[in-house]
Amino acid sequence: MSDGAHNTDPLRRGEPPKAIIKRGSHAPPHDASVAGVDRMASVVHEIRNLVDGSLRCVRLAKQTLEVESTGQELALKQLETAATALERMAGLVHAAMQGPNLPIGSVMISGTEPVSLREAIAHAIEVLKPLADLNRADVGVQFGPGLGEMPAGALYTVIINGIKNAIESIGRRDAQGGRVDVVVMPVETAPWWSVQRCEWIEIRISDDGVGFASLEEAEYSFMRGVTSKRGGAGIGLALAREIVQEMGGRIELLPRSVSPSTHRGGALLRVIAPVQARPTNFIGGGA
Repeated sequence: MSDGAHNTDPLRRGEPPKAIIKRGSHAPPHDASVAGVDRMASVVHEIRNLVDGSLRCVRLAKQTLEVESTGQELALKQLETAATALERMAGLVHAAMQGPNLPIGSVMISGTEPVSLREAIAHAIEVLKPLADLNRADVGVQFGPGLGEMPAGALYTVIINGIKNAIESIGRRDAQGGRVDVVVMPVETAPWWSVQRCEWIEIRISDDGVGFASLEEAEYSFMRGVTSKRGGAGIGLALAREIVQEMGGRIELLPRSVSPSTHRGGALLRVIAPVQARPTNFIGGGA
């Protein structure tokens, strides 16, 4: 599937992508920045995402029951989404209390069942649906054959952050709304940096929002504390990169070319990660 990204593809062509630092910044390259992502700030950031989504779902359920006498089924679905998010928050808090030996993205000892990529993405979209409705953003999903049933692992945290950023980017552009596409596809040849003998997948989260001015700006956004959102903490993409790199994968942010039909550009978040060898549940990694 073509997503119109301007990409010379360093992740595939056999050379490491260069760390790009904004001129005049004293911040270190992203590897050093990622290593320093504060554990508690990361947990708080993930809980904030889930709290925001679950509160919106509860409010919508209440409004549905007040306005529509036949809306019980929809309200129950919204409440179920909120309840699942609350369970995930409890898991995050439990993990945070285990101390620094259990980092974000590592296996979480928990009673919750591991989930597939299809379930994780569906839950992330459901949690973010009120935000998507507010910003008039449609979210579509496409899986390569059999990939929806792959274990999600820690990728849930990466996915929910990526989709949330894409929705908010559409909202910052204008009031016309837009579209977010999540595509999961196989990687036919193991990436050049791989030392793992396993299958690999690629996840693309694209939007037609505000995009960014340059590749330098895109790379800079992976640094902790860097944000383009009012009230943002600048943790989401830094945390996503930490998780993906801990798995042995890579993540990058790219511009999208202007669509001939909509005359809008946007951004593409691209993740290449190894398929989990067995179903596991991760901190922030279940639905």
